[in-house]
Amino acid sequence: MLKSKQLFSNHLLENEYIDINLLVMTLNAIGVLKYKDTYDVINTRSKDFPLKPSVISFYENNGVCKDPIVVTDDDFCLDGRHRVAYRKEINDTVCSAYIAPKEYIPSFIKRRAVSRNY
Repeated sequence: MLKSKQLFSNHLLENEYIDINLLVMTLNAIGVLKYKDTYDVINTRSKDFPLKPSVISFYENNGVCKDPIVVTDDDFCLDGRHRVAYRKEINDTVCSAYIAPKEYIPSFIKRRAVSRNY
């Protein structure tokens, strides 16, 4: 159940990134992307960072985006890290999610472009 026109953020690594849009579209096309309407993020891991006050304020005033997050089948968040962190803070840990088999992730890692100042 892939929502049409949904956009995903690239998952940044040190000198590379995971192309989440391509990952979701491709895995959906080959039939291995799973969707869960009631995914519990209580044990979901992601990059560690504190939420900025502006993000918290936005969620408090506008609510949390209802678009599905993207996680691996071993519970690592690839897209939706802010939503996961906020949901944990407010103890509302259930949301919808696309679940990608982790063995496919390396196929979607790309090198980041190096900017050169000439």
